[in-house]
Amino acid sequence: SLPLEKKVPLLAALRADLLRYDPDVILTSWGDTWLIPTLMEICKTSGFALPLNRDESQTVVERKEHTYFSYGQIVYRGRQVQLRGRWHLDRHNAMLWNDYGMDGVLEMARVTRQPVQDAARLSPGTGISSMQFITALQKSILIPWHKNQAETPKTAMELMRSDMGGMVYQPTVGLHRDVGGIDFVSMYPGIMVRFNISPEVPRAGSDLEPAEGEPGIVPVTLAPLLNKRLALKSALLTLQRWDCRRPGFQALASAHKWLLVTCFGYLGYKNARF
Repeated sequence: SLPLEKKVPLLAALRADLLRYDPDVILTSWGDTWLIPTLMEICKTSGFALPLNRDESQTVVERKEHTYFSYGQIVYRGRQVQLRGRWHLDRHNAMLWNDYGMDGVLEMARVTRQPVQDAARLSPGTGISSMQFITALQKSILIPWHKNQAETPKTAMELMRSDMGGMVYQPTVGLHRDVGGIDFVSMYPGIMVRFNISPEVPRAGSDLEPAEGEPGIVPVTLAPLLNKRLALKSALLTLQRWDCRRPGFQALASAHKWLLVTCFGYLGYKNARF
């Protein structure tokens, strides 16, 4: 615990700790948007060097804050500060940190092939996109240099036919026992794999029949993730509540859940009717 009032003693103590412990990971609260930018500003004004990077000849990677529109909401992403030679993770700027913590961040980086500092801050939708790129490269499919998500123009009748919305049944008024529910959102990835739903795969015959031919990019990308999550949930059922592995297994399953649930809305379901 270091006080912030005296600037030079603060930097000297922090520099000594960094050199003594040489950490692989620096975990902060508000480190992206406040703490590290403040320390860097103090270094600049005082002329005191702080070895945030392992290679002190390298500069700290800074990315500006930005706002974007996603799924009907305006999302604000704070400033990012990434280090060279070690990782900096900000609990408050890491996507879904409260759901899966460090275990989930490492698993997200592994399955999406993203650097850990990027994987911690990127949305699950970006992770799914990265996984599709890997699948496309493995299948020798060309990837556009610039991402283009614009939909093909549709007439009014085509819009009504392809996106008529859902039917909501009105419940029977009263008090009921033994009521069961189906989490249909979690079933989307399984449906897409089972029925080979992918934008580039043409539908054949009835909409309830799997499309013929080889699996598309979407099923090939999602199948390993589905199998891994099922294996994790099966393993959780065999562990005792006091088993020290339970939190880690739950974090991995949570990371996979967010990727799978996100995939349905992100992959352009309007291009594949079922």
